[in-house]
Amino acid sequence: HTGMKTEIGIIADLIQKTPETETPLQKKLAKLGVFLMIMTVSICLVVFLILLSKGTGSLESILLALETSASLAVAAIPEGLPAIVTISLGVQRMIKKQVLIRKLPSVETLGSTNVICTDKTGTLTKNEMTVKKIYSEGKVIEVFEKQIKKSFFSATTKSLKTLFLIGALNNDSKLQKNNVFIGDPTENALLVSANKFGINVLKETKNLRRIDEIIFDSNRKRMTTIHSNKKEKLVFVKGATDVIISHCNRTIIDGKEVKLTTKMKDNILKTNSLFASESLRVLGFAYKKIRKEDSKKKNYEKELIFVGMQGMIDPPRPEVKEAIKKCHTAGIKVVMVTGDHLDTAKAIGKSIGIEGKAITGEDIKKINLIKEIDEISIYARVNPEHKMQIVQAFSKKGNIIAMTGDGVNDAPALKAADVGVAMGKTGTDVAKDSSDMVLIDDNFASIVKAIEEGRGIYDNIKKFIQYLLSSNLGEVLTIFLGLLIFASDKALLTPIMLLWMNIVTDGLPALALGIDPVAKNIMKRKPTDKKNGMLTRMFLSKTLYTGILIGIGALIAYAISLQIAPGDHVRASTLAFTSLVLMQFVRLYIIRKEYDAEMFSNPMLLLAVGVSVFLQILILYFPFDKVFSLAKNPFGVVPLNMYDWVIVFLICSVLFLVNIIIDWGITVKNVRGEWR
Repeated sequence: HTGMKTEIGIIADLIQKTPETETPLQKKLAKLGVFLMIMTVSICLVVFLILLSKGTGSLESILLALETSASLAVAAIPEGLPAIVTISLGVQRMIKKQVLIRKLPSVETLGSTNVICTDKTGTLTKNEMTVKKIYSEGKVIEVFEKQIKKSFFSATTKSLKTLFLIGALNNDSKLQKNNVFIGDPTENALLVSANKFGINVLKETKNLRRIDEIIFDSNRKRMTTIHSNKKEKLVFVKGATDVIISHCNRTIIDGKEVKLTTKMKDNILKTNSLFASESLRVLGFAYKKIRKEDSKKKNYEKELIFVGMQGMIDPPRPEVKEAIKKCHTAGIKVVMVTGDHLDTAKAIGKSIGIEGKAITGEDIKKINLIKEIDEISIYARVNPEHKMQIVQAFSKKGNIIAMTGDGVNDAPALKAADVGVAMGKTGTDVAKDSSDMVLIDDNFASIVKAIEEGRGIYDNIKKFIQYLLSSNLGEVLTIFLGLLIFASDKALLTPIMLLWMNIVTDGLPALALGIDPVAKNIMKRKPTDKKNGMLTRMFLSKTLYTGILIGIGALIAYAISLQIAPGDHVRASTLAFTSLVLMQFVRLYIIRKEYDAEMFSNPMLLLAVGVSVFLQILILYFPFDKVFSLAKNPFGVVPLNMYDWVIVFLICSVLFLVNIIIDWGITVKNVRGEWR
């Protein structure tokens, strides 16, 4: 076929038809944006109308009402959110954890992930193959570190030599003169085993030149090469034992070709399963001489002679078991998806802590995958199209899935998954281009580190939004309630005060909050439910009551100041203004405590708060009138005396204590299930 009807065309079509989906964060921020827009416009309009009604009707009073409302809108909207989201995404921190992020929003999606579908070879295991057991002529032999003793076989070693010769020549790895192997770890292991047996690989490669081949693919599960010397042409085949043996009608016993009986096949398959149950990856080997009737390519793999098997170990990565344990604690299901034999997959799974129902790719056709998917933890003998079915089934059950892959055929599944994870070392360019992130070291443990980082990022974004919304709500209530309580034609806070707070509290401290380190217990929590928006009842309740407390605190400061110095609205406004700024910094500590952040774990935040407090004190006491020859302080404030500072600190202390008590009460109700 040509164009889109070719295999590559079919894959390209699948990739194009797989839609780009919004991440949970994008969906939640979109809802938040609508909420903020409606709330802010409504409040600013009401404030404008109140100021307008209390004003003198002059142009000056109208402009002041407009300025105050506009300043309030600026203060109420967290315009730093896009910057915070980008900074929080911590791409640099991800690189240090061997993860390359290709699409920024996928970092947050990782934090919501509750299913990881991972390859086995190279991801859960070291991808360092070593042949440990051999089967030939009905016998099993252990492979020693330096050589294979031929004396183990009482009969001829013809089949044994042929077994290693096929492994060495049906092979795309290269053996350099200094015994350095370049190529796939499985094929490297076959060269090493042939070398241990005493086969001169470089010499045999010249004697039996490769003249044709049928390449390996995940559907055929075998590779065929045709070799020639001056005397004859030979077909060498290697691949999955159960596939290879289905193409064989003969075998070698005592150095002679004999008919391959059903009993012999059963014994071979039984040994294959035994090897696999010992965590060995098993390959079967077969060959034949090409006769005239076999000269066509379609006949190369018919009526083969089975010569044996090689079982190789690919040990699990030492850090994987702990990483999987961490996933289980965090409520994340780990699923192994591999092309290896079912027994091999089960044995490796058991050794690293992946337990549950295990099925093959063929079994997927026989079951209702969506119904049973929660019970299945291991998929063996899987083709790339099976990966797509697994992703779709998990998605229909409402899960957030991370799927790993490295081949061209994996691309559709990588794109369909919420987080497509390509392999950095073994992955193809097509797989990487279709992925959201790339594992630089191909290590499963790096995915878990990325998920941990993703959860921390989501926490930081929530901290930022909760901090700004509660602080901004306090400012809005101070203006709004102040107009209602204190019969004045001016707001408690001037437009420049509102804009200054927007810089001092929403600036450096909020940015520094976005790079808070990950909480130590973050992987003991369950994943975020994608059905719940960011504005949950708990989130809104904490935001609202804190905002109300901040607003009331500022109003109390204003009222106390007027009681001490009646008619001095400038001092009262300064006291309310300073109280608002410092209460917002107290709020920073409270909100970080809610997310289990340690007090001194973020030096940048401490520095940002210190700079902001210094700037606030600076505008109170800096002699603008003398330095710049101004008639009055441009911020409309006056220096506070010692008694004023006592009031500010008392109000901040009360805010802290009341906040802690209310937060404790809500948490207790939440634990009891009384609060949803």
